[in-house]
Amino acid sequence: MHDEERKWSRLPGGELRLATPGLAIRSIIGLSQSMISGDLALATMKFGVDARGVGTGGLAFGGRYSVRLARDRMLIVTGDRVLPEQGWRDGGYALTEMSAALAVFEIRGTSANEVIKRGTDLPVDGGSPSAALVFAGVNAILYRFEDALRLHVDRGHAAFLWQWLGVAAEFDAGESDGGKGRQAGRNALAGPAE
Repeated sequence: MHDEERKWSRLPGGELRLATPGLAIRSIIGLSQSMISGDLALATMKFGVDARGVGTGGLAFGGRYSVRLARDRMLIVTGDRVLPEQGWRDGGYALTEMSAALAVFEIRGTSANEVIKRGTDLPVDGGSPSAALVFAGVNAILYRFEDALRLHVDRGHAAFLWQWLGVAAEFDAGESDGGKGRQAGRNALAGPAE
């Protein structure tokens, strides 16, 4: 059998950082992510998060918040620990651990919206109740977190998206300063933060 693993890029381990003038992108490590499917009203009340959840461009804040994915599906993101009670629960909802399945990138700076606009046609100003969208050709979740944008993507697509973000950042830096930022973009693609 052929070993096809060489054809796929891997995301380097550790926290990744990329910076160009007006833009900072980093991977977020250590967030707990759990998906609720089913009766969202009951589940969100039990776990102490907003039953509406934030949509695309919606503003999340704090150590525990909810992100709307569909009418009957929501992602609960916490900075502390995995939520208890994984699996089907009485009351009509299921809780599924997603921390290992989703990679998270945080994008901030004066050029953040321009980079996001390169990846999706959807407005990032809160126009959709769902944060699920197609970004750079892959399924993703996009919302605002405090003063940044957060982008969750299937971990299998994380290396591709990291490379895509690096190219978009380099392109944006090159446009904004007549090409001087392109070298900064190349340097930023060198790999993980130390």
